[in-house]
Amino acid sequence: NAAINMLETIHTKWPDDVDVNNELCGIRMDDVRRMMDFGQYDDAIPTLERIREYKVDDDTHAAIERRLFTCYVKAGQRAKALHQLQKVLELGEPSADILRMAITTAMVLKKNNQARVLVDIGQERFPEDPYFILKDAQLKAGKGDFETALNLLKPMLDTYSGDNAVI
Repeated sequence: NAAINMLETIHTKWPDDVDVNNELCGIRMDDVRRMMDFGQYDDAIPTLERIREYKVDDDTHAAIERRLFTCYVKAGQRAKALHQLQKVLELGEPSADILRMAITTAMVLKKNNQARVLVDIGQERFPEDPYFILKDAQLKAGKGDFETALNLLKPMLDTYSGDNAVI
C-alpha cells in the first residue's frame, strides 16, 4: 500500500511520466480485473474512468476502453455503453463478444440502425458465426422482410434444429 500511495503521489506531481503511468495503470487494471471477476462492475467503472486519462501505450488504452464498455453493459448502463462503443470501434477490430454485447444493447435500446451497422461488422469479420446471421434475420424480420429472414435461417435449421431462437 505504501508503494501504491507513493506512485499516486508521484503521478500527481508528474502526470506525464510514462513509466509511472504504466506502473500505476497496471496496478489499477489488476484491481479492475478482480472486481470484474466478482461481478462488481459498478465498482470498476470509476477506476476505469480515472485511469483512461493516464498517458499509456495504445494497447493498454484499448484494453481500458474495452473493459469500460463491458462494465457499462454488465452494470446496465446501456446508453453509456453505446456511447463507449464508438471509442472501442475506433480503436481497432472489436472481438465477437464485444460486438454481441453491443448489438444486444443497441436492440434493447431500440437503436436498430446502430444494431444494423454492428451486425454488418460482425458478419464481415465473423461470417460463420450464427449469432450475426440470426441477428441479421431478426432485424430483417423486424422491418417486415420475412422472406429474406427465413432464407437466412433455413440453412441453420439442420445444425441448430433445437435452438428456439433459430426456430
